[in-house]
Order: sequence, then C-alpha cells, then structure tokens
Amino acid sequence: MKRTFFSSLFLLLSLTVFGQIRGIVIDSITNEPIPYVNIWIENENIGTSSKRNGEFLLQPTTGKKMVIFSAVGYSNQRIALVSRNEKHTILMSAKSTLLQEVLVEGKRERKKKTKIGNVKAKGVKAFYGCKGQPWIIARYFPYQDSFSKTPFIKKISFFTSNNRGDSEFNIRLYTVGEDSLPSEYLTNENIIGTAESGEKITEIDLSELYISVPKNGFFIGVEWLILDKNSYTARLEYTNPDTTKVVDMYTPNFAMDFSNEYELGWRFEKGKWNRIEPEVKRGINVSHLIMIELELTN
Repeated sequence: MKRTFFSSLFLLLSLTVFGQIRGIVIDSITNEPIPYVNIWIENENIGTSSKRNGEFLLQPTTGKKMVIFSAVGYSNQRIALVSRNEKHTILMSAKSTLLQEVLVEGKRERKKKTKIGNVKAKGVKAFYGCKGQPWIIARYFPYQDSFSKTPFIKKISFFTSNNRGDSEFNIRLYTVGEDSLPSEYLTNENIIGTAESGEKITEIDLSELYISVPKNGFFIGVEWLILDKNSYTARLEYTNPDTTKVVDMYTPNFAMDFSNEYELGWRFEKGKWNRIEPEVKRGINVSHLIMIELELTN
C-alpha cells in the first residue's frame, strides 16, 4: 500500500561549518543544562533541538539573526546571535505556572474512564514526518461536559512509524490563549515519548502528573527532536513538480487523520503558530490532523 509522508515545505540551505552557531542552554538560577529546547531562527525554516547536555548547533543564513528558544517550563527567549567561532551561553528563566488544585476526598469512588478519538493500526495512508526542523504539530481538543466525571489525562496514544531504533519525541500540552492559539503549558515537565522500531501504537502514561482538562479545551502538540539518534535518509517523491529528492529526515512519523474540522489542526514553524490549511477534496475542505487517542480518568 502506498504511503504518503508530509513534511515541512522547505529544504535546509547547505552552509559551511564556519556559518554555524553553537552554544549551550542553561537554567539561569541553577546553571543546569536544559535538554530538548526548541530553537528557531525567526521567520526562517531553520532550527534544531538542544541535546541532553543542553548543547546545540544551528545553521543560520548569513548575518545577524534573531533566534527563538522555547522549552517546557521556561519563558521564551528571543536573542540576537551572530555566527562565529565562540560558544554562546543562553540563559533561560523558569516560568511560574499556577497549577490547578487537586481535591482528594475520603470517599472511595469507582474508577471511571473516558476515551476520546481513535488510534487505529490498519488503513493508515499518510503520516506527518520531519525534514530537519523541530516543528510542532498540534491538535485542539474542545471541552465536553462529560469530562467533569473524568477530568484527568491518563494516557495519550499515537500510531507511529519508525525505521530506526527507539526514537524520542517531546509532547507539549497547552492551554488556549485569548487569540485561540496554544498558550501556557499545562505542566512544567518535559513529557518525552519513545517510539519503538516499526509501525506501532505508541502510548504515553501521564497518570502521575495529575493534569486536568481546562474548561476551555486544550492542545496536544508533538515535537520532533533534532537528534542524531533520530536521523535517517529518505527519498521523497513530489507530484508538483514531479521530482524526487533525497533528504535528511527525523523519526518518528505520526499517522494522520483526515477531517473536515480544519480549525483543530495547528503547526509551529519559523517560531510561530499557524493553522494547518485544509485542502479541497470532492468540494469539501479537508484538514490533516495528527491521529491522537486520549484516555481520561477520575
């Protein structure tokens, strides 16, 4: 069965090592390295992720550039950096988040579960893939009155395709801002998922985080980590124009849903959130949504 892989629309420019920006991202108070920071050159399709030790290597275009640093639990940094041989040290400040109160009652209550969405292992024809930038694909989940009986997020499931060994990816949970865009984090902790080799349903257990569903809904975003262990080479076929290109890709790939609810799909690239534009199929606007299944509990 023929599969289609959707990826970012721009290829990275071929640049020399001299033009690279290298550095390390650390906590401004503890001086501890911050792993898995999302790093973008503003308004360009060039980015990377910091490694476990906080170090990063970024390939910019020429000249002085504004670089955006984004990490779960920290305030975004927008810093002007210049390509040069010295190593940059980026300080990020922890962001205070008002966590929701959890009420523990003495009365024992039977466990309840609510399932939202459906992750299927058969009939998948298209995947979201990553072609060299730490972009984020997000899906909005509106609040339903039934959530009041099962208000906590217990488990998130995806259908992943992975042609390497175990691959890591980041899950970001957001509240809804006044502009209807992803806003504050629902937790200050990195949620790192692991996709095993092959095509599998990948589950992430969130039960110990006690994350409750906001009354105005929330976003679930998956972020590709630009790490050596996740990289592979792929041959991509384009129908418009009719060409074939060999590019560097990053695992895992995430199965896609096709829906007429095009307002639910969002993408973070070039340091900004944009709605995923639908395409017209048989006269109907169809959006490409990342396939996600949620399990809520009380």
